[in-house]
Amino acid sequence: MKKNQDCCGFEENKYISNKKFAVENPARMCQPMGALQAIMGLKNAMPLIHGSQGCATYMRFQLIRHFREPIEVSSSALNEKTVIYGGENNLLNALKNVSEKQNPDIVCVMSSCLTETIGDDIEGIISKFEDANIGMKLPKMVSVSTPSFSGSHIEGYDKAVLELVKDLCKLNIPNDKINLIMGNLSPGDVNEVKKLINDLNISSIILTDTSLNLDAPLDEDTLELHKYGTSLNEIEDTPNSKGTISLSKHADSAGKYLEKKF
Repeated sequence: MKKNQDCCGFEENKYISNKKFAVENPARMCQPMGALQAIMGLKNAMPLIHGSQGCATYMRFQLIRHFREPIEVSSSALNEKTVIYGGENNLLNALKNVSEKQNPDIVCVMSSCLTETIGDDIEGIISKFEDANIGMKLPKMVSVSTPSFSGSHIEGYDKAVLELVKDLCKLNIPNDKINLIMGNLSPGDVNEVKKLINDLNISSIILTDTSLNLDAPLDEDTLELHKYGTSLNEIEDTPNSKGTISLSKHADSAGKYLEKKF
């Protein structure tokens, strides 16, 4: 057999590259990435990463490449100076800009390895911002501790859903529904679960519903906050449900909290 022939005797085309076109995601990603996926299932929500600009850019790039959907992630954009003196002013400015320009229903502030290392008190900074803007209409603000140097995206997802439930839920009259915690399911799988629940004629609250936000139809709308997904009112209503089912044993902290608390 000649050197440039394959096993069938055909000559190889030197112009055809052996480049691999498949995209493989890392098997283990950081906590903020998982928390971000949970927040992507909320209606009219803005995720804000308290850290360097690169953290938000990396996560936005990874999610856009995977889901082929437009995704917005804001950042407090820390730099060398703020690493030394703290990033409080940057986060205050970020909260102000997001609240005024985006007008979301909720802002979910996630920490990063940088802010966890220097010890920024995110909850305290959020309280300071709210105290400075008493009387103004502000979005609901929730903080999620997601250090990138520990755990993975699985823990990040779990923490985000837990904090949303802890901060928002309100005990009221029974709603005859079932809470469903999706875990890191694909939007297609979430949609399939919703169809099954609908076939069973069961009312449910999805925590959180990425089925349309990360698998949207093609249109010419400009980039804006997600208009589908789980609403704040639904999260508030979770303790009034009959029960909670978690589809992942690694994302059941919110279910355990609701069971113990209510």
